[in-house]
Amino acid sequence: MNDKNYPTHFKLVQEILKKLKNKEDIKIKNCLNRFLYRYRMAKAFIEARYDGVDNRTVNGYNAGMHLFLAYSAFDEIRNVEMILLKKRRLKIHNLEKNLRLCNSIRKNKSLKHLLLNSISIHDGGLSLKINEFYGVWDDKLGQYIVKNNDLLVFATCLRNCYVHGDFTANGAGLTNASKLKVISDLTNEILNYCDELLTKLVKEWNKKI
Repeated sequence: MNDKNYPTHFKLVQEILKKLKNKEDIKIKNCLNRFLYRYRMAKAFIEARYDGVDNRTVNGYNAGMHLFLAYSAFDEIRNVEMILLKKRRLKIHNLEKNLRLCNSIRKNKSLKHLLLNSISIHDGGLSLKINEFYGVWDDKLGQYIVKNNDLLVFATCLRNCYVHGDFTANGAGLTNASKLKVISDLTNEILNYCDELLTKLVKEWNKKI
């Protein structure tokens, strides 16, 4: 099997899957396989093709689609993590180190307006976090104060908006190469994080089975 688009330690995961033969192992095997296939699809994605649609619109929707595919892999690696660590709930993760990318995201004012007003993120907690990502107005200082630099907050909101909300390529301000690259960089950050998380989980787990 060509492992070009699989995670770094794909072969180790294959070895682990071969060791899982009991009925109680079915759930984790299914989760691991789903993650591998979702990750592969996200890594392999180049573009979707549309008939009779202008390139600018196509490129914007492709950026949203690629992010969606990467986020679906992230969703599944969290399920793997929950099962392996025997947790009752999914663990909350944060991606806060890439300040350059955060600031690049904030420069797209159309995208900011779209997310802050999207019906798909008005669930209380997520709405608060995306406002904190973009900055909360401070009357004393007369400026916006950023309270978090969590790329996963932004990615969750954009994914929700793309799948369930008000996303359009133009409305998201994804109208030129530099703005599209920002979303591509975010997508790659998520995929890299998925790879790192899988590596950590399977190496530790492999010692126990």
